[in-house]
Order: sequence, then C-alpha cells, then structure tokens
Amino acid sequence: MKDRTKWEYAHAMIGLMEHKSIQKVTVREICKVCDARPQNFYYHFRDKYDLVNWIYAQDVEAVCQANMNKPWSQVLPICYTNLLKRQAFYKNAFEDDSTNFLIRYIVEYQVKLYSDLLRRKGVQLDESLSFAMKYHAYACAMLTRDWHSSKQPMPPERFAALLMDAMPEKLREPMERCGFAENDEKEG
Repeated sequence: MKDRTKWEYAHAMIGLMEHKSIQKVTVREICKVCDARPQNFYYHFRDKYDLVNWIYAQDVEAVCQANMNKPWSQVLPICYTNLLKRQAFYKNAFEDDSTNFLIRYIVEYQVKLYSDLLRRKGVQLDESLSFAMKYHAYACAMLTRDWHSSKQPMPPERFAALLMDAMPEKLREPMERCGFAENDEKEG
C-alpha cells in the first residue's frame, strides 16, 4: 500500500517533469495531480528531491532484481536502457545545479550498491577498493548527467560498455565475477 502511494506521487512528478525543470515543480502541484494533501506527501518523502532520488533507486533496483545472476557488464546496459525511458525526467532533474542533489545521490547509491554486492560475495573492501568505488561512482554520475542532457544520447549498450571499460580494474574484476545472487554457484 505504501509503495502504491509513493508510485502515485512518482508518476505525478515524472509527468510534471516531462515538460518543466524540478525547480518549477512544487509539492503542492504534485499533490494536486494526486488529489492529495501536502501533509500526506511529507509522510512519504522529505521533499521533491527525495522523491526524485526514490524514483532513480526504483528504476535501478528493478533492473538489478530482474537480473540477479548476471555480471555487472550485462546488467549495466539494461539499467541505462531503463533510465533512458525517462530521459526528459532525468534531464530536467539534472538541470538543478543549485544543489546537485541527484549527482550526490547517484554517487552514494552506487557506492552502497557496489559495497553491498562485494561484501555479500566476501570481497574485502580495503582503502584502495573503496577509493576506486567512489572514483568510478563520481565519474558515472557526471557522465550520466551529460548522457541524459544530450539531444541524441549514444545507445545505452555503448554508453554502458564505455563505463565498464573506464571502471578501475580493481573494481571491475570483482564486479564481473560477483553477479547479484546470494548464491550464484553454477551447477555441474
């Protein structure tokens, strides 16, 4: 029930941001589309930026959940294909340079995603690997912003392949052998 309500707000926000920047969207406007009171919105989200971050997380998590046994190099293009479906939404979200909220969120989200996956697979996160994760997450967030802002973004498969090629080797190697499943041992 809670996620259904969140998705109502999310769909309203996505629809509004198809044609206007996040700076011009108000919580009151989102609530009007949903026929809800602002107090109800604030029960689920801190602000409109929190809602945009939640949408991003849902878009990525949907792909990760559906592709749990695949290596990261196969999951990443699917993620970008999924994100491209909302290109106008993300383009308008990235245009808010005042706080860089989405860039910061993507960096935090990716570092957590990488860390959780690698820890689950027993990979020791030392200082060097942690730095490589942050380094790559920052680069991915900025490049994703540029990709969404392009009038004709390169195909998601190509973009993902370039990101994988640029991933530091000390991160790429464990990400490729991990996959997402808790137990992805191949049977014999």
